[in-house]
Amino acid sequence: TGAAARAVSGDLACAPLDARDGRLLLAISTMHQPPDLWLADVGAPSPAASRHRLTALNAHRFPDAAAFAVEHLRATAPDGTPVEGWFLRPHGHDGPVPTVLSLHGGPAAAWGHAFSYDHCLLAAAGYGVLLCNPRGSTGYDPEFAVALREHWGDLEAADVIAMLDHAIAVGLADPERLAVSGLSAGGYLGAWLITHGDRFNAAVLENPAIDWFTSTGADIGAILVEGWTGVRPGTGLDAAQTLARTSVTTYADACSTPTLLIVHERDLRTPPNGTEAFYTLLKLHGCEAELLTLPGTFHNGSIDLGRPDHRVAQNEALLDWLDRHAPARPPRDP
Repeated sequence: TGAAARAVSGDLACAPLDARDGRLLLAISTMHQPPDLWLADVGAPSPAASRHRLTALNAHRFPDAAAFAVEHLRATAPDGTPVEGWFLRPHGHDGPVPTVLSLHGGPAAAWGHAFSYDHCLLAAAGYGVLLCNPRGSTGYDPEFAVALREHWGDLEAADVIAMLDHAIAVGLADPERLAVSGLSAGGYLGAWLITHGDRFNAAVLENPAIDWFTSTGADIGAILVEGWTGVRPGTGLDAAQTLARTSVTTYADACSTPTLLIVHERDLRTPPNGTEAFYTLLKLHGCEAELLTLPGTFHNGSIDLGRPDHRVAQNEALLDWLDRHAPARPPRDP
């Protein structure tokens, strides 16, 4: 209802947990704060009047917005499509800063005013974090969300590059120190970018949907592959050519970007074998690459469904790879 929408409006992310007697129990987060419990009165005249915070579980760890400032961005793709994004600028850093283009998964997901530990980690390390909602993202209109069907690797790549160019043009991102990261469909898009250009100093790709042939064997692989590529695997040479054209493994020889690949051993959504094949192809063609395997971990294991030590391992590997290939700070004099 309109009253409920007003109760959850603002630069925040809300997950409804329960509703009773005109009140909503919500888990609310922002880009700076992990989720906490809030109670909202849907009959209140304004969002500020309606919401009452019940918990502050991480207040001592995230006391304020000191790690980064948030700048809202809008860019235009080459075909005129508008795209939305945000730039997280680490405080204390003026002018263009080394930047990580962080790509969301799904692809039918979206960035917004929600908490991400990895983004806070990167900003605290001195990196700007560029977020973009390219075509395929939800939250805009149905046509925008389904535009990627039969067009993987084309439309969304153009959208995020337009956003990156915009962030550079307005003096936010340093074009000489760029990295790209992404998980799942975000890993696919990151892999597509580094096999179709050399703008990035480093890439960190986690559980990428890297190859449509191997993806067919995933838990929902046959449905996913046909739904997003428009062809049914195993139906002849024409179908195979379509799958090959949009599979990143096809272009592995063109990659020169130092790439860290992270796989979760028990990932059923994007099984490790496709990424392992991509790693082998990168090495075969002389591209610097490393592979990190997290044992006993599922698809989102390093984000919200796995063991804490796996999150630590992923965080350490991410920062180490970036520091080696796209350092946030210039090296010290010997």
